[in-house]
Amino acid sequence: TLARHDKEIWVGSTGHGIRIYNRENGEIKSLRAIEGLSSNDISQIKIEGNFAWIGFLEQGIDVMYRPSALNQAK
Repeated sequence: TLARHDKEIWVGSTGHGIRIYNRENGEIKSLRAIEGLSSNDISQIKIEGNFAWIGFLEQGIDVMYRPSALNQAK
């Protein structure tokens, strides 16, 4: 699954968590259970404003607050 947030593309996978690709600088970050997700098995990602709703195959959902780069620059 994937979602866009500002200049980022979020890609969720089964078993590997989320990779966040920054289209501006080419940087890739990882979000996994070790970084605080409930599971590495991502089934859905929905971004609304500064919140990312992350659905898991068997673990329910997480809600993350992630301000956009535009809001951080203010």
